[in-house]
Amino acid sequence: MEPNAARLVYGASVTAQNLSAAHNVSVDEGRRHAGVCAQLHLPTGRMCTLPHGHPDSCEFVAPDQVDASLARQQRVGD
Repeated sequence: MEPNAARLVYGASVTAQNLSAAHNVSVDEGRRHAGVCAQLHLPTGRMCTLPHGHPDSCEFVAPDQVDASLARQQRVGD
């Protein structure tokens, strides 16, 4: 299949870019739609606040630090 070709998975059209999120229940969907990786470490509740599609490993932050981490990253990106 072509890398960007759409497929039908459980009634939803997905592309290669969002296929992993479609199969991963450990993603905070609200944050994902805001452009954040949003992968969750289920045993601890920690979340990766790097941009969606970042090239390296996830960097997880504690649940009570997510908003502060996102604000810091937004300031750096501005």
